[in-house]
Amino acid sequence: MWDQPAAGTPQPVAVLVDALEPMWRTRPHPEKITDTTGLSNAQRWVLGTREWLVLQQGATTDAPIAANGFIRAPGDQRVLVALAAGAPGKRFSLDLVRTASTDPWMPIAEERHAIVDLSLIRAPWEE
Repeated sequence: MWDQPAAGTPQPVAVLVDALEPMWRTRPHPEKITDTTGLSNAQRWVLGTREWLVLQQGATTDAPIAANGFIRAPGDQRVLVALAAGAPGKRFSLDLVRTASTDPWMPIAEERHAIVDLSLIRAPWEE
């Protein structure tokens, strides 16, 4: 999305990403806790949640993203990424990341896949 000021060159203001599947996902994950409410401390397992798929700024991005710039839509299938000033002429990329797990029963390394890679050189109508 580009903004055309009354005087001056167009400025990129946001990138809208729409997907068929959610770009953020969580899954159940066991967590060991210590219960201190009884006469003696007891450890037990409870079922919590952990993010395992997230959308993050890509390593090749040099376009500035606004503070709180990731605006997720309900269902997590769409995101509006707001850009900060100074984005013209920069590169913008997003990665879909499977987060790492250091649990001894399920060690998984982080895995990144680029899903967006744009050059914000000029507005589409300036060809």
